[in-house]
Parts: sequence; C-alpha cells; structure tokens
Amino acid sequence: MASTDPEIRRLSAEIAVNTQLKQLDGAGLIARTAPARRARWAKYLHQVDPTGAMSPEDRERAAKYALREDMARLSLLAVQARRELAGLADVGERAS
Repeated sequence: MASTDPEIRRLSAEIAVNTQLKQLDGAGLIARTAPARRARWAKYLHQVDPTGAMSPEDRERAAKYALREDMARLSLLAVQARRELAGLADVGERAS
C-alpha cells in the first residue's frame, strides 16, 4: 500500500524516475526530459514578458538572464547551506 506521507511519496517517485532515467541512452534521456525543459523555458519567457510586448529577441535574451539569475540564486543557497552545515553560519544575507 502506498504511503500517504507526502515526503515518502515524493522520495518514492524520485527513486522511480531515476530508475527509469538511468536506463536511457543520451537520445532517450533528451527525448524524455524535453517536455519539462520546454515548460521551464516557457515559464521564463512568460516571467519576463507576461503581455507579449517584447520582441522575440529581447524576450529570449531576458529569459536567458532570468534563468541565470535563478541558477546563481540556487548556487548561493547551496554555498550558504554547506557553510551552515560546516559550522560557518555567518555567511551573509540569505538569498531570497
């Protein structure tokens, strides 16, 4: 019987997906993850230009920087978390 605990369900799903993905070759992996990558890129395009007023070139450029901003923010959070775990808790302001 499946657990009703959300964390257990999430981890079980993550294990199942990773089990499937490890069996794919490069082309299969790219095909399997393409819909998620397209949806994520669409999120950034909409985030930077919700009304569609920008030119396609400007929208693409702004979305690229929005993605870079998110990746930098995640990197900062990872550094802060590692330092906190190492006992160096005073690492500056948390990313928000």
